[in-house]
Amino acid sequence: MTAVLRPPRPAWTILEVGPGTGAITTAILEHLLPNDQLDIVEINGLFVERLRKRFEEDPRFRPPCSQVRLYHTAVEKFYPPYRFDCIISGLPLNNFHPERVREILGHFERLLQPNGFLIYFEYVGVRQLKKPFSSRAEKHRLYRIERITQNFLKKHGARKQLVLLNLPPAFVYALQMGKK
Repeated sequence: MTAVLRPPRPAWTILEVGPGTGAITTAILEHLLPNDQLDIVEINGLFVERLRKRFEEDPRFRPPCSQVRLYHTAVEKFYPPYRFDCIISGLPLNNFHPERVREILGHFERLLQPNGFLIYFEYVGVRQLKKPFSSRAEKHRLYRIERITQNFLKKHGARKQLVLLNLPPAFVYALQMGKK
């Protein structure tokens, strides 16, 4: 998820969306360069408080905290006065309504610089595992999410990597705006 942050690269504005308790945040902070700026957007108030506490108390979070801004909001309502070089998302898109998925992906496009990177993941087989146990409406919702995400990935020529060591295994999608 954070390979794109490895040096050498220039200083970037980075957005992490849906960090939860900060597992991926920890990896992002390990790759933060001195002139990088990291914005973190989290909708869940309990997670926001936990992250604030980590920035105060966790030695891995404290050193770069002057480069970090934490926002308690939905990403769709986040409108900073600048664009990002990289967005790393931990949002569980399969849990959302299809129109919200479309809105989030469109907002990511607007938030990214030309040639900016978007990295996100999806657990392997989530939609396929849910379908046999789902109502017709739920199957239709999952199908629509799959179409929306697949069209988005195809539009941007995304790369897909299987990460078997993750529990559960996950696909990591990486794309660069304007590159195909």
